Amino acid sequence: MTRVFSTIFAVLLFARPVAAFDLVLEVPTPTEGSDVKVLLDPADSEAALHLAAIYRPGSRTEKREEIGPFGPGGEIVWRPSHAGITRLLAHDPADGGATERATRNVAVRFRHPPPGGILIFLFAGGFLFGGAILAMRWALAGEASAARRAKRRGAPST
Repeated sequence: MTRVFSTIFAVLLFARPVAAFDLVLEVPTPTEGSDVKVLLDPADSEAALHLAAIYRPGSRTEKREEIGPFGPGGEIVWRPSHAGITRLLAHDPADGGATERATRNVAVRFRHPPPGGILIFLFAGGFLFGGAILAMRWALAGEASAARRAKRRGAPST
Protein backbone atom coordinates (compact mmCIF):
# COMPACT_ATOMS: atom_id res chain seq x y z
CA MET A 1 0.00 0.00 0.00
CA THR A 2 2.85 2.35 0.86
CA ARG A 3 4.53 1.48 -2.40
CA VAL A 4 1.42 2.51 -4.38
CA PHE A 5 1.23 5.87 -2.61
CA SER A 6 4.94 6.54 -3.08
CA THR A 7 4.67 5.68 -6.80
CA ILE A 8 1.70 8.03 -7.25
CA PHE A 9 3.55 10.74 -5.32
CA ALA A 10 6.68 10.33 -7.46
CA VAL A 11 4.66 10.48 -10.68
CA LEU A 12 2.88 13.64 -9.54
CA LEU A 13 6.10 15.21 -8.33
CA PHE A 14 8.17 14.59 -11.46
CA ALA A 15 5.45 14.84 -14.08
CA ARG A 16 6.06 17.57 -16.61
CA PRO A 17 3.26 20.13 -16.42
CA VAL A 18 1.35 21.00 -19.57
CA ALA A 19 2.23 24.45 -20.87
CA ALA A 20 -0.45 26.94 -19.89
CA PHE A 21 -1.18 29.78 -22.27
CA ASP A 22 -3.05 33.01 -21.76
CA LEU A 23 -4.58 35.38 -24.30
CA VAL A 24 -3.92 39.06 -23.60
CA LEU A 25 -5.71 41.84 -25.48
CA GLU A 26 -4.23 45.26 -26.12
CA VAL A 27 -7.67 46.77 -25.44
CA PRO A 28 -9.87 44.95 -22.87
CA THR A 29 -13.17 45.79 -24.63
CA PRO A 30 -12.58 46.23 -28.36
CA THR A 31 -15.00 47.97 -30.72
CA GLU A 32 -16.64 46.20 -33.65
CA GLY A 33 -14.67 46.79 -36.87
CA SER A 34 -11.49 48.14 -35.24
CA ASP A 35 -8.17 46.30 -35.12
CA VAL A 36 -6.96 44.96 -31.78
CA LYS A 37 -3.72 43.15 -31.03
CA VAL A 38 -4.01 39.76 -29.31
CA LEU A 39 -0.91 38.38 -27.58
CA LEU A 40 -0.27 34.76 -26.68
CA ASP A 41 1.50 34.51 -23.33
CA PRO A 42 4.08 32.91 -23.13
CA ALA A 43 5.13 33.84 -26.64
CA ASP A 44 8.28 31.69 -26.67
CA SER A 45 6.29 28.50 -27.04
CA GLU A 46 7.16 25.98 -29.72
CA ALA A 47 3.52 25.22 -30.48
CA ALA A 48 2.16 26.66 -33.72
CA LEU A 49 -1.22 27.81 -32.45
CA HIS A 50 -4.02 29.49 -34.38
CA LEU A 51 -6.60 31.99 -33.12
CA ALA A 52 -10.34 31.56 -33.64
CA ALA A 53 -13.26 33.74 -32.56
CA ILE A 54 -16.68 32.39 -31.61
CA TYR A 55 -19.31 35.12 -31.70
CA ARG A 56 -22.30 34.68 -29.31
CA PRO A 57 -20.96 31.37 -27.86
CA GLY A 58 -23.56 28.88 -26.71
CA SER A 59 -26.45 30.46 -28.61
CA ARG A 60 -28.35 29.26 -31.66
CA THR A 61 -26.74 32.03 -33.71
CA GLU A 62 -23.19 31.05 -32.73
CA LYS A 63 -20.66 31.76 -35.47
CA ARG A 64 -17.03 30.61 -35.56
CA GLU A 65 -14.40 32.55 -37.48
CA GLU A 66 -10.80 31.41 -37.97
CA ILE A 67 -8.46 34.39 -37.56
CA GLY A 68 -5.13 32.75 -38.43
CA PRO A 69 -1.80 31.68 -36.93
CA PHE A 70 0.03 33.64 -34.26
CA GLY A 71 3.17 35.42 -35.46
CA PRO A 72 6.70 34.71 -34.25
CA GLY A 73 6.28 37.11 -31.34
CA GLY A 74 3.07 35.40 -30.28
CA GLU A 75 0.84 38.17 -31.57
CA ILE A 76 -1.92 38.55 -34.13
CA VAL A 77 -4.21 41.41 -35.18
CA TRP A 78 -7.94 40.68 -34.91
CA ARG A 79 -10.79 42.80 -36.27
CA PRO A 80 -14.10 41.84 -34.57
CA SER A 81 -16.86 41.55 -37.16
CA HIS A 82 -19.77 41.32 -34.69
CA ALA A 83 -20.59 43.09 -31.43
CA GLY A 84 -21.51 41.15 -28.30
CA ILE A 85 -19.86 38.43 -26.24
CA THR A 86 -17.05 36.70 -28.13
CA ARG A 87 -14.89 33.77 -27.08
CA LEU A 88 -11.33 33.89 -28.38
CA LEU A 89 -9.52 30.58 -28.41
CA ALA A 90 -6.03 29.48 -29.26
CA HIS A 91 -6.02 25.98 -30.72
CA ASP A 92 -3.67 23.59 -32.40
CA PRO A 93 -4.65 23.11 -36.06
CA ALA A 94 -2.81 19.78 -36.22
CA ASP A 95 -5.63 18.05 -34.35
CA GLY A 96 -8.41 19.83 -36.23
CA GLY A 97 -8.89 22.50 -33.58
CA ALA A 98 -10.22 20.00 -31.04
CA THR A 99 -7.73 21.00 -28.34
CA GLU A 100 -8.23 24.48 -26.96
CA ARG A 101 -4.99 25.69 -25.41
CA ALA A 102 -6.26 29.08 -24.17
CA THR A 103 -9.64 30.81 -24.14
CA ARG A 104 -10.85 34.26 -23.21
CA ASN A 105 -14.31 35.79 -23.27
CA VAL A 106 -14.37 39.34 -24.59
CA ALA A 107 -17.18 41.92 -24.72
CA VAL A 108 -17.07 43.58 -28.14
CA ARG A 109 -18.74 47.00 -28.17
CA PHE A 110 -20.99 48.30 -30.94
CA ARG A 111 -19.43 50.74 -33.39
CA HIS A 112 -22.45 53.05 -33.01
CA PRO A 113 -25.40 52.81 -30.63
CA PRO A 114 -28.10 50.68 -32.30
CA PRO A 115 -31.13 52.80 -33.37
CA GLY A 116 -33.59 50.23 -32.05
CA GLY A 117 -32.01 50.44 -28.60
CA ILE A 118 -32.29 54.24 -28.56
CA LEU A 119 -35.98 54.08 -29.57
CA ILE A 120 -36.74 51.52 -26.86
CA PHE A 121 -34.90 53.68 -24.32
CA LEU A 122 -36.92 56.78 -25.27
CA PHE A 123 -40.21 54.87 -25.25
CA ALA A 124 -39.50 53.33 -21.84
CA GLY A 125 -38.48 56.72 -20.41
CA GLY A 126 -41.63 58.39 -21.73
CA PHE A 127 -43.79 55.57 -20.42
CA LEU A 128 -42.23 55.61 -16.94
CA PHE A 129 -42.04 59.38 -16.51
CA GLY A 130 -45.49 59.81 -18.08
CA GLY A 131 -46.91 57.39 -15.53
CA ALA A 132 -45.19 59.28 -12.71
CA ILE A 133 -46.61 62.59 -13.96
CA LEU A 134 -50.14 61.16 -14.17
CA ALA A 135 -49.87 59.68 -10.67
CA MET A 136 -48.68 63.03 -9.31
CA ARG A 137 -51.56 64.87 -11.03
CA TRP A 138 -54.12 62.46 -9.61
CA ALA A 139 -52.59 62.69 -6.12
CA LEU A 140 -52.48 66.50 -6.20
CA ALA A 141 -55.96 66.73 -7.74
CA GLY A 142 -57.31 64.72 -4.79
CA GLU A 143 -55.61 67.08 -2.32
CA ALA A 144 -56.83 70.19 -4.15
CA SER A 145 -60.45 68.98 -4.21
CA ALA A 146 -60.25 68.09 -0.49
CA ALA A 147 -58.88 71.58 0.26
CA ARG A 148 -61.75 73.20 -1.77
CA ARG A 149 -64.36 71.17 0.09
CA ALA A 150 -62.81 72.10 3.42
CA LYS A 151 -62.83 75.78 2.43
CA ARG A 152 -66.51 75.61 1.58
CA ARG A 153 -67.27 74.14 4.98
CA GLY A 154 -65.24 76.81 6.71
CA ALA A 155 -62.67 74.45 8.15
CA PRO A 156 -59.09 75.75 8.47
CA SER A 157 -56.81 74.68 5.64
CA THR A 158 -53.56 72.91 6.25
